[in-house]
Amino acid sequence: MSLHDTRPKERPLVCYVKAGQLIVSIGIDTLAESIRRTPEFEDDAGSRVTIHDPRSFAEAIAIRLDDPVDETGETSITTALIKAARELIEMGDERIDYRDQAEATT
Repeated sequence: MSLHDTRPKERPLVCYVKAGQLIVSIGIDTLAESIRRTPEFEDDAGSRVTIHDPRSFAEAIAIRLDDPVDETGETSITTALIKAARELIEMGDERIDYRDQAEATT
């Protein structure tokens, strides 16, 4: 089954590069269900959170992801991107290193 076989709001989380952009996408129903099933949001009695309006919830998440989390202006999204880049460096990925920019062009 391809992504095009599902309704947009039911599509899974995907990350890819297209037309010079990093695209991160998830259907709003998938997002809501993922959060609902996350054990972190389960209380001691085993009750899970209820998301009453997946669209409104997704809009709130989008705003929150873009809000600065500290005085540097870093956001939850930039924090995730920095973490991913750090992990690539630690894994020794050859697409990222600490070479000087002038060195990299020679």
